[in-house]
Amino acid sequence: MLDTASITIVSDRPENIATQLGKFMLPGKQVTEHRAKHSYLPDIFARRTYFSFGSLSKVYLIHEKISGAQGIDAVLVIHDVSLVDLLQVEQILNTISAVTDFHFCRIEFTWDFFPDLGITAPELQRKIIQPLHLAYSRIAWPRWSRIYNDRTTFYINTRKSKLQSKSYIRPKKPGSAAIEFVRLELIAKTAWLNGIGLKKPSDFLGLKFQHIVHQVEWLEFDWHELRRHSQLHLLSGGFWFANLLNDWQYLGISYCLSQYRKHRICPSQCKYRGNVKSCPLHASYNRRITGNDLIDKIQACPHAKANQRFEKDFCKQSRNSQFMMNTMEQAYLGWNQPPLFPVTIQPVTAKPKKKRPRRRRKTSVKVPIGLSRLF
Repeated sequence: MLDTASITIVSDRPENIATQLGKFMLPGKQVTEHRAKHSYLPDIFARRTYFSFGSLSKVYLIHEKISGAQGIDAVLVIHDVSLVDLLQVEQILNTISAVTDFHFCRIEFTWDFFPDLGITAPELQRKIIQPLHLAYSRIAWPRWSRIYNDRTTFYINTRKSKLQSKSYIRPKKPGSAAIEFVRLELIAKTAWLNGIGLKKPSDFLGLKFQHIVHQVEWLEFDWHELRRHSQLHLLSGGFWFANLLNDWQYLGISYCLSQYRKHRICPSQCKYRGNVKSCPLHASYNRRITGNDLIDKIQACPHAKANQRFEKDFCKQSRNSQFMMNTMEQAYLGWNQPPLFPVTIQPVTAKPKKKRPRRRRKTSVKVPIGLSRLF
């Protein structure tokens, strides 16, 4: 459910954070941030220190600031974390004297969907992408794999957005022994997390599922309304509608909304309509221009305007929206289980290394060979 959680740390003694954190977590290797496999903040911090803590698969601290960034002295990144582990990390940060304040700066929520018999992972991904949309999103785009043709990652919004959505197939390499599944990922930044009241790990205890997915929408086009009232569909003789249908099947409704709501249409009360000199639509009819060429003429008209009500006029809630929301909610409730007992932390002690007994070298005694044995 929670793939990655990043915590911003503010300190008055940032040089002591790693040392004091090592009292509760076993320190591991250190690498320079710009040489890390997935560098996070190479322009702000110089070093990354890995730790081992409980059942966590990967924990590392990004520290030693090299820039003048304010309000951030270190970042603690945790992968595949449970709620109990998060609460323990919060207690550790509260105990460390070098830490004056901390809060979430990035959280990746994940849901895994496994295909049923008779359906492949790419087909399941397409069924998820077709109705998926984020409210107030500005852009949606796919990125095809350069190595595997059937591996595509679909994005809604960009990395700089407060909330971004990703959908991809795992494992990366097709045909492997592992079971293929589709992963849906929501990446939330500080501003969005503050808006739902999620600043520290203990805030998860009172957080409802609806707060996390309040921008997630499952929509579908009202094809009947599009055929009856879409101006570009009626003027182009169905060419515009065919392009929309093809993009929806392969790229999803979020991509269509981000692109087609920018299409310009003739205003209902345009004073230049029918003017021989100023109306491209009238000139196109006289020249018998139809299809996509007619759409291009309308888009080039300086008096045409984008349809700001495109989503409200031609979209409705998907018939599978309740099923998808219930599936995601069950996964969240299974992860967000309050601990039965109070969460406690204990200082760790480094395990003493066992001294290996020194092996005595075997000395071979060379027996002199007489000349009589050689001949």
